Amino acid sequence: MTLNARYITDISLEQYFVNKNDGTPLADGTVEFWQDDNRNVPKLVYQLSGAPPNYTYTALPDPITLSGVGTIEDNSGANVALYYYPYDANGDVQLYYIVVRDSNGVVQFTREAWPNLTTESNPVAVQNSPIVNQLSNPQFTDVLFDSTLGLSIPVTSGITDVLIAPDWNLQIDATGSATITVARNAIAGSTHYPTNPPYALSITGAANVSSLKLIQRLQHNPDIWSPAPGADDGWVATNILLEGSSAVTVEYVTSQAVSQTILTATNNTGSYAEYSDVVQLDPAANADTGATGYVDIVIDLVDTNGTTIFSSVQVVGLQSEQEGIEFNQTPVNRQQDQLFHYYSQPLQAKPIESYLVGWDFPLNPAQALGSTVAAFGTGANKSNYVWDQTICFQTANSAVSFSRPSNQALRVTGAATTQFALIQYLDLPTARQLLNNRLAVNVSALTSVALGVAGNISIWYTDNASVPDMTTNTSVVSTLGTTGKPATVAAGWTEVPRVGFSAANFTVGVSNNTEFNDYSFYGWDLNGIAAVNTAKYVAIVVGFSSITTSDYIDFNSISLVPGDIATRPAPKTAGEVLFDCQRYYESSYPYGFGAGSVTAAGCLSRPQGYTLKDAGNHYNGLPTAFGIEYHSEKRSSSPIFTLYSDQNGSSGTVFGHMFKTETPSSTSANVTVSSYWVLYSSSSKSISYDPNSKGDMGLVINQTDTVFLPSTWITFHYTVDARLGIV
Repeated sequence: MTLNARYITDISLEQYFVNKNDGTPLADGTVEFWQDDNRNVPKLVYQLSGAPPNYTYTALPDPITLSGVGTIEDNSGANVALYYYPYDANGDVQLYYIVVRDSNGVVQFTREAWPNLTTESNPVAVQNSPIVNQLSNPQFTDVLFDSTLGLSIPVTSGITDVLIAPDWNLQIDATGSATITVARNAIAGSTHYPTNPPYALSITGAANVSSLKLIQRLQHNPDIWSPAPGADDGWVATNILLEGSSAVTVEYVTSQAVSQTILTATNNTGSYAEYSDVVQLDPAANADTGATGYVDIVIDLVDTNGTTIFSSVQVVGLQSEQEGIEFNQTPVNRQQDQLFHYYSQPLQAKPIESYLVGWDFPLNPAQALGSTVAAFGTGANKSNYVWDQTICFQTANSAVSFSRPSNQALRVTGAATTQFALIQYLDLPTARQLLNNRLAVNVSALTSVALGVAGNISIWYTDNASVPDMTTNTSVVSTLGTTGKPATVAAGWTEVPRVGFSAANFTVGVSNNTEFNDYSFYGWDLNGIAAVNTAKYVAIVVGFSSITTSDYIDFNSISLVPGDIATRPAPKTAGEVLFDCQRYYESSYPYGFGAGSVTAAGCLSRPQGYTLKDAGNHYNGLPTAFGIEYHSEKRSSSPIFTLYSDQNGSSGTVFGHMFKTETPSSTSANVTVSSYWVLYSSSSKSISYDPNSKGDMGLVINQTDTVFLPSTWITFHYTVDARLGIV
């Protein structure tokens, strides 16, 4: 075995014992070794034998009989050095109680708690608690600027904060206009600077700069390492590598702005040097909690007009004062690994394209009914389509209304005390694609006052041939439980489990109209059961506990994404979202206008014919074939197509026009479609009409010449409905 620091020798090379009365050698005396905390139990001591590096520690006799000249010897009479082992079988400190007697057994002296050793000085304790730098990115292995170009920061009077590297914020306090430059210098290994840094950070100030501080925030740690009042722990060791003409002060600053200097360093050597200090922190006194509290480690640059270059910044918490703490050298790979906490939240917030259609609500076109929808009087425990791909279930009649407020969300407002749920169906092949994945859901919502409204997210699937009949206001949800989760559902529907997780419950929080709260859940998984390849439909249900009159919830988005990271939906343009929604429902009405609205904006026109009437005294409008190609192919081959007059909003009508330029005259009228046209063909892509046998649309204009002939046309709006539960 190699040398073991836990075996401890006396300071002298040889122990020499004398009689307490006359000072003569304690010939043939004895030395007894006992456990200090149990003085009836012997405790062994040892001698060292062997040659490097193969040494052996061998127990000595107990008690030891001294030589004729009062020195330690082994059984063979050889002079040996004494090694103590002041630990128990578990490696914890266990000291000796020592009794020295003369050859007649008379006690000469005793020693208690020998040798002087504490838990803090236990070599194994140090080995099991290695020094680990508590600052991340200490050698600036990642920076947030192009390191080949550097960073130039123009500022004006006041304080400017610039995030220059992950976890490092540069705070600039200027008294006027100034430009601060930041660079990262790559260092050659052959220079062999202390701590062997791969990079050093260079910050150059300017004349109008009064303060330059580089700050790393230890979030949710309001008083980390700080001792209790009167305690002897709470030490921190601080290290920094400075270039030959740089000076800094490092401070420990709590979220209540209580500051304590933990290192002051000035390098005038002309070359890189490492500086360190060990300081006991002031007693913990930060009243902030872990939810909001923090500690800032602040590197205050002394030269605000010149250049400061540094690297290898380290702060370590210690239980006791311990000098000589060295910088913990780690490779760039490990330093980058330790930045996961910095990149985790941005990565988790990075939007993923959602399976759901139109539930990025500011972009939802609200085609069918417009963006303002009054409460439905369709009865209790009934469902209605309210916006594109958005079904609302209500537990009370005429319970909730819908609108688009200034934040562009979907606002659901209570018109009566009720529970409600938002529902979306997805059909083949999307249903099977998503069921073959592990799923996550994010709800982005807010309330203006603390409603305490509980929400629940659940996902359901079925291999039924169709979804419940929405023409009778029936959906997958039959009733809601108190948390908003469906208590009963339509026949044939099964919930997708979150194996190992509790229900996906949340409470909608208060916020202003721009900062939405995000509620994320993951773990929905069918784990490859047969249903993943037989299911025909999937439904997501986001239900809520009771709200009352005038209470409202604003929904910014609801996403359903593959994997375990739930995010808001990936950004799309309004046109892309409209195209997606038009697979289920298409309308010619302009944004915000529901079917049947009276408006000529956006209406279509198709030319028609004319013929002479009354022996050539009048022209008569003559129906002619016309058709429409849809903007998006519908999910059904037989969608419901409806024409509307742009002038009175009546369904099944168009508005006919006839106009003659010579001796100008015109006529117009709402024309019933079924009276003059018959359906020729209809598919998922288009529809076309032929004229029927009638040759008169009721549009008549006087004939005054045969040179300037009249023009005839029809204008109209249309809807194509292929929504699930309707078609």
